[in-house]
Amino acid sequence: MISIMIFVVSAASSVHAQTSISGVGVFPSAVAYDSTTGQIFVVDATGGALSVISDSTDQVTQTIALPYTPEALVYDSGQNAMYISTSGGVYVLPNGANTVSGPIADTQGSGASIAYDSGMGYIFVDAANGVQVIQDSSNTVTANITVPNPGPLVYDSAAKAVYMSEDVGTDVFVISDKPLELNKTPIKVSSDPYENPGSLAYDSALGRIYVTNSTDVSVITDNNNKIVAVVHVNSSPGTLVYAGNDEIICSNGAVISDKTNSVKSTLDVGTNPSGIAYDSGTGQVFVTNGNDPGTVTYVSVSSATPSTASPTSSPSSSSTATSTPKVPEFSSAALILVLATMAAATLCAVALSVKKSKQIC
Repeated sequence: MISIMIFVVSAASSVHAQTSISGVGVFPSAVAYDSTTGQIFVVDATGGALSVISDSTDQVTQTIALPYTPEALVYDSGQNAMYISTSGGVYVLPNGANTVSGPIADTQGSGASIAYDSGMGYIFVDAANGVQVIQDSSNTVTANITVPNPGPLVYDSAAKAVYMSEDVGTDVFVISDKPLELNKTPIKVSSDPYENPGSLAYDSALGRIYVTNSTDVSVITDNNNKIVAVVHVNSSPGTLVYAGNDEIICSNGAVISDKTNSVKSTLDVGTNPSGIAYDSGTGQVFVTNGNDPGTVTYVSVSSATPSTASPTSSPSSSSTATSTPKVPEFSSAALILVLATMAAATLCAVALSVKKSKQIC
């Protein structure tokens, strides 16, 4: 009897290569991804500037002046434009434009959070006494919704609602987009008044809202607005983004699995990370650095499509990389060929040992 041993080799599924991009202002804060052009937009919290990064070269390609200090920004795929909340109101940057237009009439300044409602074509901006709603087809304010202590916002396409965490308090509020009204029952995410809810992210795969406080991330299911899990992150999670591959990424580097609602790994991010955005085209997350002036770190996410760009250095933008060698991946056809070759070699070796005088291979 001939015994054949088969060995199966599996490829590694995690590659985390951290690189810093310079030339993005003095204190880069908020960051957003433009899925149409494959560009990353970063605002400088200390002045009126907007940096544009190409995700194919991972270099700053343009710096656009803003008349006021920017606070937050979001990409509107329906209008192919970036909406920027500043201390002087909301401005609009259409794709391909070199200058912003605005401010949109009646918009208030210093909106620290902004969200895009793709279902209704609304832009939601937190304001002094609640939330302003902008109709993007006309760039006019269509509603002002009173909400106590307005804070960070995120749009849930399944629930057709915007979730907003309370800036000073313990609750998360829900605003439906049709009709535009505030749900009278808030979601209490903490019993401690000092554990204020913070950044939010929407997981479209499972219909969940993830919201931070000082060291934890609460998980809300959007079908009944109940908390189903609390994930401990050890340190401040910072800002959240859904990476589209069953992972929630915290700007501090923690990677949360939405299958187990636990921290599965940690990315190597920069110092004092702040804003975060996920680039679905290259499978990278971009994180702004607070204690490393003028830089943004990008990291390849474990199970996302890896970037094929080769970062280069220029006089205005230098970069250094720390990478992990990637284990080759095998297709099913290649694996079958390897196994067949191994089996043939084993048969041949056994036959030769039995009948040394007869060459059969």
